[in-house]
Amino acid sequence: MANFAVRVIIRVKEIPMRVIINIRANISIITLPVVKKLRMTMGISDGSKIIAVDQIKKNVISIIRDAPLSI
Repeated sequence: MANFAVRVIIRVKEIPMRVIINIRANISIITLPVVKKLRMTMGISDGSKIIAVDQIKKNVISIIRDAPLSI
């Protein structure tokens, strides 16, 4: 089975960040401290939940669309 995740450095708003990109993922998740550091504008939550690695359901705080990324 092929591995579709790769560790890379990208720039978000010209700030370098170490990330894991999974080309098969439907969404990307970032933490609230990163959102604040990048001064990103959060939209309204749609009530979605995610299941974390530890199998605990977590509420999605917000959705950020069309984030400017450079790889």
